[in-house]
Amino acid sequence: MQKRSFHKIFLMIIIFSLLIIVGGCGGGGGGNGVSQPPLPPQPPQPGSPTLTSLQLSSGSLDPVFSPTTTQYAAIVEDTVTSVTVTPTASANASISVGGVNVASGSASGAINLNVGSNTIAIIVSNSAGSTTYTVIVTRTSPPTYRKIPPEEARAMMTQSSNYILLDVRTEAEYREERIAGAVLIPHNVIENRAVAELPNKNQLIFVYCQAGVRSEIAARALVGLGYSNVYDFGGILDWPFGTISDLELPWSDVADTSWWNSANSSFTISTPQQLAGVGELVNSGKTDFSGKTITLANNIDLAGSEWYPIAVVDFQGVFDGGGYTISNMELFSSAPGVGLFGFLGSNGIIKNVNLTSVDITVGLT
Repeated sequence: MQKRSFHKIFLMIIIFSLLIIVGGCGGGGGGNGVSQPPLPPQPPQPGSPTLTSLQLSSGSLDPVFSPTTTQYAAIVEDTVTSVTVTPTASANASISVGGVNVASGSASGAINLNVGSNTIAIIVSNSAGSTTYTVIVTRTSPPTYRKIPPEEARAMMTQSSNYILLDVRTEAEYREERIAGAVLIPHNVIENRAVAELPNKNQLIFVYCQAGVRSEIAARALVGLGYSNVYDFGGILDWPFGTISDLELPWSDVADTSWWNSANSSFTISTPQQLAGVGELVNSGKTDFSGKTITLANNIDLAGSEWYPIAVVDFQGVFDGGGYTISNMELFSSAPGVGLFGFLGSNGIIKNVNLTSVDITVGLT
C-alpha cells in the first residue's frame, strides 16, 4: 500500500510539471502572445531581375502592379478556395511561385487558400541576383461589418463627434495625403496595435486606404478582434472631399532649368529650384551631362518639400559640391536608386558635397 501511494504521488508530480512546462510555452516567441510586425518590403536591388507583369486568377492586386513594388495585398471571396499566379519576367530569368518553378507568362499550379491571410512568395532570379515579390491573399469569411460609399461616411461623420477615422496605409502615403483628422495604423500591423490604440470596441470606426483593398482587410481584422461598429468606405482615391498633406509641392514641380545651355560645358547653381532643375534635365532625357560640370555655389536647404532623385537614368557628368552642404532632404520611395542622385554612370563623378538631416522612407506604394 505504501509503495502504490508513493508511485501515485510521483506520477502526479510528473503530470503537474508537464502542465507547467506546456503552459509556459503559450504565447510564442516573445512570451506575451503578440507577434512582431513584419519587416518592410525590400525594393529590387540595382541590376537584379524584376517581373514585368503579375496576375492572379482571382482578386486584384493592391497597389496596382509595378516592377519596383514588391509587396501586394489581394482579397478573394470565401467561395474561392485556390488561386493561380501568372508572373512574367524578362528573358534569361527564372521564376518560382511558392517554391515551385513556373515558366514566364504561364500560370502556376493551384495554390490552396485558407480562410484569412495566405502569403505567396514569387522569386525571380538570374546570375545577377534575385528579387522576391510577396502577395498576401485574404480569403474572406462572410462579412460582419458595413461597406458604405464615401458620401455616406461623410454624412455620418457630420452627425457624430465621437468616432475614429482610421487610415490603414503606410506612413509615407499618410504623410503625402490623408483625410483631416485621420489616425494611422497600417493594415499589416492592425492586429498588433488596435487593442492598445483603439480601446473602445464599441466606438464608431471609419476605415479607408488608397483603393479599397487594405481597408477591407483592416475592417475584417477589427471585427475579428471584437470591434462592433466598423464601417469601410474604401479608398482615398474615391474621396470627393478635401484632404491635407505634410508636404508642399515637391521640388521637381518647381524645378528651374533657365540656367541650362547645351553649348556650355560648366554651370553654377545655388538654389533648391536649380538643383531640382538638374534632375529635371536628366530625368526627362534632355541631357546626361556627359563632359559637363555642375558646381554648387551655396548651401542648399531642401526643407518643406519632397525630393525626387536626380538620375533615374545614369548621370554621366561631374557634380562638384564646392564643399557646401545640402540639408533636410526628405524622400519617399519604393523604387531602387534613392538618394540625392539615383544612378551614377561610368563617367559620372560626385564630389565635395556634404549631406545632413536626410530622411529617406522606403514603403508600400
